[in-house]
Amino acid sequence: MDEIKPLFTATASVTGGRNGHAAASDGSVSVDLSVPKAMGGPGKPNTTTPEHLFALSQFGPTTHHRRSFAPVHNILYGANLEDSTLTL
Repeated sequence: MDEIKPLFTATASVTGGRNGHAAASDGSVSVDLSVPKAMGGPGKPNTTTPEHLFALSQFGPTTHHRRSFAPVHNILYGANLEDSTLTL
């Protein structure tokens, strides 16, 4: 069986859990986290919710795939391809 060679590895750490701090090891992302009040959390101002990060992670790759197939289907996309919404 052929060995699969990774193309890229991303590493991040979280301290304090869902009401803590998350950061990428390369410094590209650093955010304070707070669970929304609507979900029983403190809803601290000027913080990112874990749900926002989840929405970004799930829909970002979808955007890439849609751009990849756009030329095949004669679809024109602008710089702001799409917004994503996560409802729990």
